[in-house]
Amino acid sequence: MAPYIFDIGWSTGGEPHMVETAVLRTTFSSDVDSYDRLRPDYPPALVDWCLPRERPCAIVEIGCGSGQATKLFVESAARIVAIDLSAEMIEKAKYNLRAPNVAFIVGAFEDIELPAGPFDAVLSAQAIHWLDFDKAFARIRKLLRSGGRFASCWNALNLERNESLRRARDEILSVVPHFDKWPDSGRARFHAFEREWCSAIEDVFGNVESTTFSRDVLRERSWFLGWISTLSWWKALGPEQKSALEKSLPGMLPEVLEVRIDTLGIRADQGA
Repeated sequence: MAPYIFDIGWSTGGEPHMVETAVLRTTFSSDVDSYDRLRPDYPPALVDWCLPRERPCAIVEIGCGSGQATKLFVESAARIVAIDLSAEMIEKAKYNLRAPNVAFIVGAFEDIELPAGPFDAVLSAQAIHWLDFDKAFARIRKLLRSGGRFASCWNALNLERNESLRRARDEILSVVPHFDKWPDSGRARFHAFEREWCSAIEDVFGNVESTTFSRDVLRERSWFLGWISTLSWWKALGPEQKSALEKSLPGMLPEVLEVRIDTLGIRADQGA
């Protein structure tokens, strides 16, 4: 599978503004505190969904970020090797977790040296789509024991949940047409994203399962606007696009929003 290329909006000069995955995947160090504070947490039900039954597990986590998903698995793990490209994210995760059974490595999963396996599980939350698919999954297969599990999850906001969010979604699409590739952009895209990843992962392992955990929360308008600023497509925008959305979006949203967060989980087991 070829790496993703995001064609996001327009530059100030009116020419297409192309940003490759290799560049975008390095942008999350710019505001680690906002990422940690504004990105949604993950539901505790992911622990039993993602991990094999035998506990405690030896786990590799790809793209641990600030440790938002990692913290769910600490109590079920004999050890976790948590990997992220960003040294700043790793430092935040160390501060958040302070767990003696978690070892952190800064670097690209496809290329770094890893401790000897095999591992019971290889996990990724909101990160596997940034990797070179063929290289990453070849390595995942080598790391997993027979019967071990790969699991990935993504949080997506349901922006079709109510009229205010639909208006905001439509406004974003009018300025950033490529937002229609993100699973937050609509139910049709969310389910297409699920099918695409299920198909790709089944090709690797010969089996696949998926599920969605949904929860409804109340969030302030300022949280929603801040959440947008942590997303990769926002980081790739030119100043004119950012300015346009910063002016238009607040007036479309109530002070308090009813938000549905859907967590997509996809898993597959390593054969004998």
